[in-house]
Amino acid sequence: GISGGYSSSTGFRTEATYRDRNVFDRLWDLRAAVRLEQKQQLSYADFYLPPTDQRRLDSFGVLFDRSNIEGLLQTRAAVALKRSTTAGAVEQTLGVKYSEEKASYADDFGVRNDNKSQALVASVAWIWRAVDDVFAPRKGHRAQFETMISNQALVSDQSFVRAYGKYQYWLPIGKHDTLLLRAEAGKVFSNSADNIPNGYLFRTGGSTSVRGYAYQSLGVKSGGAVLGGRIVGVASAEYIHWLDNTVGVAGFVDSGDAAADWKSFQAKQGIGLGARVKTLAGPIALDLAYGNKTRKLRLDFSIAIAF
Repeated sequence: GISGGYSSSTGFRTEATYRDRNVFDRLWDLRAAVRLEQKQQLSYADFYLPPTDQRRLDSFGVLFDRSNIEGLLQTRAAVALKRSTTAGAVEQTLGVKYSEEKASYADDFGVRNDNKSQALVASVAWIWRAVDDVFAPRKGHRAQFETMISNQALVSDQSFVRAYGKYQYWLPIGKHDTLLLRAEAGKVFSNSADNIPNGYLFRTGGSTSVRGYAYQSLGVKSGGAVLGGRIVGVASAEYIHWLDNTVGVAGFVDSGDAAADWKSFQAKQGIGLGARVKTLAGPIALDLAYGNKTRKLRLDFSIAIAF
């Protein structure tokens, strides 16, 4: 299939997808796509093996992507193995991924830096969902925690441990309104951020994190570029008032930052108003936010799905 769209984070998009449920006559489920956006381009092919257990799904795949966001030009190639297991409201994912990345940016002196890095990463993640409606929740919780480990003794250029968590809470107010609270935090434990692929470091800002700031514009500054940091922290509160069953208005306050360490962490705030429209794919969000650091208004557009 072919589709198109627009995101305030990465611009206009066109995407071609392909699916074959019986690759090599082995009942392997192939899901592949090529996605072209103004700031990011990627292609991937994932093979899902026939389930031997209704609760378990094994897969492997390859990915190539290129992005040019906030002065950081990244190209990446990766191959991964993954096993997802569902038990009630909890989904667990075990994975192994090998990736090679090239990052190019200008430093404080205008000198172009081209850094290559590779990492073999083992990961485990849990997602817990307990909501009244998967696509448009008004009540419930969603919690996510992920940890990754990489060691120099096994291919990687740098040893590190990456921990990340995110929590969302929907509280119904009256018959139709909703209060949404969100918090996320992450840290990369390592001797240095050098030689760690930027994909494993943290940047934030944009429609799903700190509104009022450009996508991934909060991080470690280097000349005209924003690089990934070893620390991230974000908190948000949003109140949604539904005018009818389809259209609503929202008010929100976001705060957060990504940085090299907690000493250099300086939370930036965004405050604003937005519109919400319910669709079959989830609520569409159009937000106008003011960033206290940039002292500018920014318009963000997204489909507000948490899953």
